[in-house]
Amino acid sequence: MEQVDNLVGMAIFARVVEAKSFSAAARRLGISKSAVSKHVTRLERELRARLLNRTTRRLSLTDAGATFYPHCARVLQEAEAAEVAVSRLGSAPRGVLKVTAPAAFGRMHIASAMPEFL
Repeated sequence: MEQVDNLVGMAIFARVVEAKSFSAAARRLGISKSAVSKHVTRLERELRARLLNRTTRRLSLTDAGATFYPHCARVLQEAEAAEVAVSRLGSAPRGVLKVTAPAAFGRMHIASAMPEFL
């Protein structure tokens, strides 16, 4: 279960970096600012490294955060690509099409449609 929590934390951390704030990331993710903060804090504790420098006016990456962020962004990009790939599987017909028809009907109507199916 910790791996799943870490993946969620990585996704949230990446969104915080991209949005440049906890509040903006929370709005984009549709969760509370405190939930975003808790996920990032839990991830930092799990990694035993501070990822972000937080002040009331500014948010910046630490060296560890700058090293970690590109990996998180890649993981998110791959997850999104996987979702797109799977969703495309169901959007187009696939497989073998078998048609049984009299030969004359096949020559007149089906033969001309065959190239499109191939």
